[in-house]
Amino acid sequence: MPGQIKISARQLLVLTILFTIGSTILIIPSGMALVAKQDAWIATLVGVGSGLSFLRLL
Repeated sequence: MPGQIKISARQLLVLTILFTIGSTILIIPSGMALVAKQDAWIATLVGVGSGLSFLRLL
C-alpha cells in the first residue's frame, strides 16, 4: 500500500508503556474493589508495598 507510515521502535515502546499504565489504572482498581469490598485500600497498600519491596531486590 503506497504511503504507509512506519513507527520506530521507540514509538512502539512508548505506546506499549502508556497502554499498560492506562489499562492498569482503569481496570485493576475496580476488580480489586469487587473482591476486597471495603478493605480495598488495605489490599492496595499491601500490593504497592510488595511491589516496591520486589523492586528493591532488583
